[in-house]
Amino acid sequence: MTASGPMRRAVENALLHLTLASMAFLTLVPLLWMLSASLMPAGEASSLPPRLLPASLTLEHYRELFTRLHLARTVANSLRHRARCSGTNR
Repeated sequence: MTASGPMRRAVENALLHLTLASMAFLTLVPLLWMLSASLMPAGEASSLPPRLLPASLTLEHYRELFTRLHLARTVANSLRHRARCSGTNR
């Protein structure tokens, strides 16, 4: 016995949505882990068993990024360059 048209279409749609949701999950999990690890104190991300959420939130990695690498100046330079380049019509 074969499935009728509407029933078959509903099953195909359900499988499609399940596949898309699984792919979205597999794409987002590493991104969420990177964000979570960036907010953990140094060394906590490499502990065993690994923690999914930080025990205590810290912004020390971002502070170091902005101060040691002068990231704020780099972003400002990029924005100035963008403003200069987009202001002319060629």
